[in-house]
Amino acid sequence: MPVNLEREYENECLQYDTTRKVDKTRLTDTRYRVNPEAEADLLNTSYYNLTKDKLWTRYTNLDKQKDQLQTSYNNLIMEKKQLQTSFNNLVEENKQVQSSYNYLDTKLKKLHQMFPRVVEIISLEWKPFNTSIYYFSTEKKNWVQSRQYCRLKEADLVIINSQKEEDFIIELLGNKSAWVGLIDKDKEKEWKWVDGTVFRTGNLSLEQPIDGKSKPHAGKISIEAEWKKTWISMPCAHEDWWVCEKIIFE
Repeated sequence: MPVNLEREYENECLQYDTTRKVDKTRLTDTRYRVNPEAEADLLNTSYYNLTKDKLWTRYTNLDKQKDQLQTSYNNLIMEKKQLQTSFNNLVEENKQVQSSYNYLDTKLKKLHQMFPRVVEIISLEWKPFNTSIYYFSTEKKNWVQSRQYCRLKEADLVIINSQKEEDFIIELLGNKSAWVGLIDKDKEKEWKWVDGTVFRTGNLSLEQPIDGKSKPHAGKISIEAEWKKTWISMPCAHEDWWVCEKIIFE
């Protein structure tokens, strides 16, 4: 417990005054009197030095205690800052975890809602691949009719986005050709998918279809031989098989 230096000093002074009174009484007694003035000075000096030494020792100890307390205080402040930083990091991590949880929870609820419908669709000859399901027709229609059929099924003509998706479709088509969601109706010599994106061959192994001239043309995916797969540009009125794609998960 910290000591009040002023109170300590007062106690020492009180003790000093009391001792002086006792010594003065002794000095008045002739039994102790040798040289009263010299003895009084000696006693005064002794008590002064004694009191000063005690006070200095006490002060030095208190000063050391003060330094130790200051060091402990500084350490506690530093620990508090570190704990605050750790706490802030945990709060941020918790927010991220909560956000991920909410996202997954939403997806799970959507999955539960769609699961019966997905099972029903797949049982009706729809084939799953990644996040979509695909319908391969068993009859022939022109491009417009093929797309209308897909839309009635809440789908659209397939948009091929990757080599793996291309391989999946080619494998199920066998030696057939089929309409896909590719058209050149604007006669701009720029083929586009049904979602409005421009046709790119960067991630596909197929060559770009021939540009349409007088009438709107659409794109078909075709197997000309077991070793060759290509795009075919045909008038939209031409009838052929088709492939629908329904995205289940975004």
